Amino acid sequence: MDSQGTSPSSASDAYPRPSVTADVVAWLVRDGAPHVLLIRRRYWPYEGHWALPGGFIDITETLEQAARRELAEETGLTDVPLEPIRPFDAPGRDPRRRVITMAYLALLGERGDGWRPRAGDDAADARWWPVADLPPLAFDHDQIIAAARAHLRRRLLGDDLGRHLLPDPFTARDLRDAFSSILGKPVPVRSVLRLLRAAGVIESLPGGRYRYRPAAQGAWPYW
Repeated sequence: MDSQGTSPSSASDAYPRPSVTADVVAWLVRDGAPHVLLIRRRYWPYEGHWALPGGFIDITETLEQAARRELAEETGLTDVPLEPIRPFDAPGRDPRRRVITMAYLALLGERGDGWRPRAGDDAADARWWPVADLPPLAFDHDQIIAAARAHLRRRLLGDDLGRHLLPDPFTARDLRDAFSSILGKPVPVRSVLRLLRAAGVIESLPGGRYRYRPAAQGAWPYW
């Protein structure tokens, strides 16, 4: 019995239980502009609308396992790097029921087949969309994509992601081109360089060049 005098089973039945999903923001730079992978929904709600790949977690899965499975089933993409962004839990975000989703980011590099998606399962279509020209999206997926961009901005100013995008050593122009292509908008290079130097992440070299300092112990090995 619990403190309210009910058995564990009856106490459990007395509380509403939200459903849980996982959604993936797959982010790719193509022709110098950031793109995200969207699927066209086959079923209600938002039938025919574009949305992020994702779906309900199975009872035996972790959140990341669900994200990987849904991405594979709906787009054919597998073996991609995933990192959590944050949960989205607004009570009215899904018209079917109370649903909480965990959003993941997959920042993809170019490869031979161009990460060509193949629609399947609940997806009637799948394609890459420019972040600057997205269609109307289902659920709160516009908010999730905005959060992914903010997450990327923080990562670019941190100690792990920028060193993998830039040559060693690099110039201010290298930084501007790489960061702007990821974020899809101009980057204030001088301000970014000041922040990175003040944080001890980079050091100045002769000839207007820069170099990342050795990675901090325990930094996230993204690649």
